Amino acid sequence: MCMFTFQEKEQIAQTDIECWKVVHMTNIFGRKIAVTPIRERFIPKRILSGKSYFRARGFKDVMYIDKITGKTMIRGGFIHVFSNIESAQNFIISSPYCLQIRKCVIPKGTKYYKSDDYTEYAARKIKFV
Repeated sequence: MCMFTFQEKEQIAQTDIECWKVVHMTNIFGRKIAVTPIRERFIPKRILSGKSYFRARGFKDVMYIDKITGKTMIRGGFIHVFSNIESAQNFIISSPYCLQIRKCVIPKGTKYYKSDDYTEYAARKIKFV
């Protein structure tokens, strides 16, 4: 999932930031599990229950694409979440998968980007609540 922003560098959350994560619920060998809908990354139960942080993996993939408009594309190395439940619902409507919306926060002190239309965040970690 790519995200566009006008930010040139990451912000640091001054307080916990409420957000919404879409997860794909599926069954593997008779066990119900949660995965991220785009990259299909497994989300352990301890993380989904809020006992631990869900941290981004891999290298930060940030590409400065347009010097005239100042837009930047965030392609990887971040957890993508929605800033409001309506945006998360709009994402679900367009998907053929069995998806759920989970409330979470970007914890205070976490580096993140905000999308240019303010409907998404890309953060280095989140915590389900």
